Amino acid sequence: MKTGFWLKGGKGKLAGATVYQQNGETVMREVVSPTNPKTEKQIIQRIVMHTVMQSYSKMKDICDHSFEGLKKGQPTMAYFMSQNVGFLRQKVAEQQAQGVAFDAMYNFVPLGLKGFTPNQYQVSMGSLPRVDCTLHSDDEAKGFVPAVKANTYKAVIDALGLQRGDQLTFLMIDGNSSRSFGQCNFHFCRVILDPTNSDHSQAALSSAFLDGEGKVNLPSVRNEGNFTFAIDSTKGLSFTYNGSLTCVACAVIVSRKMNDKWLRSTAYLTYAFAEEYSLGECIDAAQSGSNSQIYAANDAYLNNAGQSGGAGHTDLTDPNSGNGGGSNSGGNSGGSNSGGTGSITSGVAAPTIGGEGAFTTSTQVTMSGPDGAEIHYTTDGSTPTASSTLYTEAITVSSSVTLKAIAIKDGQSSEVTTKQFVKNTSGGDDPSGFEGA
Repeated sequence: MKTGFWLKGGKGKLAGATVYQQNGETVMREVVSPTNPKTEKQIIQRIVMHTVMQSYSKMKDICDHSFEGLKKGQPTMAYFMSQNVGFLRQKVAEQQAQGVAFDAMYNFVPLGLKGFTPNQYQVSMGSLPRVDCTLHSDDEAKGFVPAVKANTYKAVIDALGLQRGDQLTFLMIDGNSSRSFGQCNFHFCRVILDPTNSDHSQAALSSAFLDGEGKVNLPSVRNEGNFTFAIDSTKGLSFTYNGSLTCVACAVIVSRKMNDKWLRSTAYLTYAFAEEYSLGECIDAAQSGSNSQIYAANDAYLNNAGQSGGAGHTDLTDPNSGNGGGSNSGGNSGGSNSGGTGSITSGVAAPTIGGEGAFTTSTQVTMSGPDGAEIHYTTDGSTPTASSTLYTEAITVSSSVTLKAIAIKDGQSSEVTTKQFVKNTSGGDDPSGFEGA
């Protein structure tokens, strides 16, 4: 709720609620205490929200400003949450549909634990070329960029489709202390693709990218810290933090400053299977009665059927109603991670929506669903029905829009899949200090 003038600029606690500032306005966040016992479905929804929120908190130094066209703070957190909650909910739905038990679904964080465990989260969004990463089971301490096979600045730039002056942010998550301390550890470093001589003049792009000790050669800014690199003619460019830690997830983000605006690339964590806390363990812990309070604005029950989590807010519907949840969708390395929980509550799986979530001119949007199903969609924010536009071929989107879709088969409708497409009009904010992602 928005408060009166007497709370303008206020922060803190008031009558059981939290008062905070958002986009220049004073907002009051109510605290909801649901009645126990809670349904299993509601507990799962809370665990998913909690798991994603903990990941954002751990990676905030990067994710708070890595989404092109969005200002740092609430807008970036909202986008991160909407995309990745949709992905993780769909992951649970798909595994349930395949008969996977909750005890065999891993990489969740128990309610009340300030932990961090990786999933295939979207960690940046933008229009620059994407950099694909891989992991190798025979070299567990490293992440790899397979496209880079030669040790010159020019080879790196050409292999990744970049230009001089672009910045690479290397993200690595190690799992060495995940069980004993309840979380993985997040590390990152930045490298500027602009070789510079000792007299500050530009060096040739034919200069070696790495020196003999695994550090960046001729850096314009020294920023790799405890990261070391190597180039293998088969596996590509490797990066590791401290050399002895197990890399369980990695990503690379590209940044470029253009006309005083920061452009980014879209990146998703590439992660290896890690037997972190299972969903079954998290459910058992929640059913023991701990952590019954939730914050409605960012940890609320997702039981408002057909509604988008879009801006990071959910309407305060009855937390005990057990209604089906709305959804948001992001993308995976192949195109999209769709939200929706159709395979939990309906016999028809929710459709997936593909296409770049952020674009500068236009983007092609594709949709897919179960065999034999029709897909109907809307672009005005309304909930689609059988009377909505029928999807038959790729759609060209040239302005910001919220697209919602359902799959219909044998008279049954799936849950709604929602995806936001954002036309970039600014480069977003950057933190003080070292620029770039």
